[in-house]
Amino acid sequence: MILLTVHHIKRYFDINGNIVNADTVQIDRLDYCFNELKKKKLTRVTPRPTLKCAFAGYIPKEIITINHTISIQRPTANIKSIFIGCYELQGLKEFIINDPNSNRFTFNVYSNYYQDGQIRQMKFLIKNQKVLYTRQKGNGDFEKDNFWFDTGFKVKKEKGGS
Repeated sequence: MILLTVHHIKRYFDINGNIVNADTVQIDRLDYCFNELKKKKLTRVTPRPTLKCAFAGYIPKEIITINHTISIQRPTANIKSIFIGCYELQGLKEFIINDPNSNRFTFNVYSNYYQDGQIRQMKFLIKNQKVLYTRQKGNGDFEKDNFWFDTGFKVKKEKGGS
């Protein structure tokens, strides 16, 4: 058996960049699979069943739990990598396993929230005064389906820096 622990750590920062509060919660929907990324090998961990409808697309088999740690059957092959995906990661990502004989994996996802509401540590594309694209593809282009529109943000140009 393998123990898989997943935490979503929400960190709240004040205007000076100091951590004011940190909460650890369960990720709403997390998909995972071992060694190779195939749709049929995905498993979803969620606190409530996924709503199934004609527009939902493929929904993997689910483990319904409110616990942060789940116990799963070890795959027959050596574990070389684990694919994990959730909303907070913005897609599925591969993580290489250094010790294939490990039987416990802990995964922490951090979300940062700032009192002043500034976007930090990410590239973004400003289309005009009201549209801001925030998700960048591997080739450098920006996804046009992920934007902020008229949410009260202010675009300020600062001199200096990169």
